[in-house]
Amino acid sequence: MKHLIVRAFTAAILLSAIAVLDGCSNPYEKVDFSSFRKPEATYRSLSFYSLNDSLDADVMRSQLRMMKEGGFGGAFLHSRPGLLTPYLSQEWFDLMEVGVDECRKLGMEAWFYDEDKWPSGF
Repeated sequence: MKHLIVRAFTAAILLSAIAVLDGCSNPYEKVDFSSFRKPEATYRSLSFYSLNDSLDADVMRSQLRMMKEGGFGGAFLHSRPGLLTPYLSQEWFDLMEVGVDECRKLGMEAWFYDEDKWPSGF
């Protein structure tokens, strides 16, 4: 409940700030609240899709469809420990293309989280 109150308060502040910057006295008159019921992929959460084991195109497609059905707007395709498909091999790139194509068909965003098992900056 506390999180909902904080989110509502934050939203009210943001709407008010937008209204002031836009020269509008009522921040709610320019907001299309119907877009909150079924937001575009860009405004939905993205799954941190941990790719491990031997990757399979049909399994990837199936899992991405499940993410779409679960309300996700896209996925970060990210190699993780346990990956048996050789990282950055032709097979890897072919499977990344499968993931991107399936996301496109589903109206989802595909992002690459490409640092394999090393943290950013190394």
